[in-house]
Amino acid sequence: MNTKARVVSIIGVSITLILLASCRVPLALWVVPGSTADTLVLGFSESRKSKDKIKPSSIKVFPCDSIKGSKDLKEILSRDESAVWIAIVPSGVNPLATNRITYGRDEFGLQTQRGPQPLAASGCYFAVATARDESYYPALAAFNIDKDGKVLELRGKEYDKIFIK
Repeated sequence: MNTKARVVSIIGVSITLILLASCRVPLALWVVPGSTADTLVLGFSESRKSKDKIKPSSIKVFPCDSIKGSKDLKEILSRDESAVWIAIVPSGVNPLATNRITYGRDEFGLQTQRGPQPLAASGCYFAVATARDESYYPALAAFNIDKDGKVLELRGKEYDKIFIK
């Protein structure tokens, strides 16, 4: 193999390794059936069907109205003043792995920074959770609370209506 071919080969392998190292895996966040406004439990794993446990890094819950006028998710997440609950794992704390996060509870290393405010009947909310392992994308879930306090997860077109202007 000549020098030019070696250089091209090395560059190709380097680019492949960089791309593989930077690949991020999506996380799943969903409403656990039976949740209510008083006891909202969110599933948190690599997929909805997985029982694998993940070390959380943060969770934020926002009213759906806080999205209006936002350009992107990064902007939404920077609006902490709109959140009804924010919990983070402080640096230096090694969180416990879990596949469930209960609204308003400090557990698994999560410590409340804001809220929790009561979830309103007939309210719409969305949650964003991140993992300590930065190879995961943040996970989102959206839900409505009916007049009786039952939490109904939004999926498909209902979910899209929240995030698409």
